[in-house]
Amino acid sequence: MMPKNAGSLKNLVTKNISPYINAAFQVLLLAFLLLLLVNDFYKVKFINMTLMLVIVVVFGILSILLPAEPEKKAVKRTIYDDILVYVIGIIGGVIVFLKTRELGWLSYVIAVVTFLLVVLLGSIIYDESKGKAK
Repeated sequence: MMPKNAGSLKNLVTKNISPYINAAFQVLLLAFLLLLLVNDFYKVKFINMTLMLVIVVVFGILSILLPAEPEKKAVKRTIYDDILVYVIGIIGGVIVFLKTRELGWLSYVIAVVTFLLVVLLGSIIYDESKGKAK
């Protein structure tokens, strides 16, 4: 049986704790991915990547189990949003090219396809998350 104040406890967790868990997960995931990228070029010795992965997974599970209440406001898409998507696509394409450059001309094709996929998926995800207001 659930106690009578269980609903208020859920509201307390959802409104007060969940945004911090979600923010911590996003920061940890970004830090992990950046360290993983740096680790490909220069060995990272100051942090245990396996332990960091476990921490990121735990915070990811917590952020799924304790979702924050989304804000319901439509935001217009600006030129800066488009520039951000293209910059991220260029960075992704360059990283893929650097990792596949031994393949010769095929690495250029893979990098361009990566750029296009990142830009298209980034635009689609951005439109869905912002309420398709343009």
